[in-house]
Amino acid sequence: MTTNRMGLEQTLSDEQLEELITELELCGIYGRQVRALAELQEFRKASKKPFMFGIIDPDGEPHMDECCVSTKINGVEDWVAMLNDDVEVGEPLYKVMPLYAAPQLQAVKVPDGWIKCSEKMPEEEEQYYLTYSDGDGVCRSYFFDGYFADQHITHWMPLVLPPASVTNEP
Repeated sequence: MTTNRMGLEQTLSDEQLEELITELELCGIYGRQVRALAELQEFRKASKKPFMFGIIDPDGEPHMDECCVSTKINGVEDWVAMLNDDVEVGEPLYKVMPLYAAPQLQAVKVPDGWIKCSEKMPEEEEQYYLTYSDGDGVCRSYFFDGYFADQHITHWMPLVLPPASVTNEP
């Protein structure tokens, strides 16, 4: 397990994430999951390398001046050194702040419970939990070409993801 620059634990390495995306793409039925993993992959790529460097004032606020950002760290470091020359000994200093680009994440609304088939059908061709009009329990089945295999289904919901790790603890 690794930790990213924001201090969050990553349970999958970038290589494992790439392998998982490839495996799911080959299955051809996990469209939403592949898109979510690809979005995570793009977010990781964009958040690893700063695209610019800025300056933080001694009070922690962004420094807004004629030379406050640059794509080259050396120029910003030089500017910070000049600003810090005017700071009293023992006072907080100006600092270089790396600025990261990251794609805007799309909010995904996960339904809270069962969805009536009469109100809405799934948009993706993949597996869902289903329940029947006779109340005979819950099953798991595919939605394909706009239909479920059984026409007596009254409600559906997306499959939940399994836990990240499973232990035998009570």
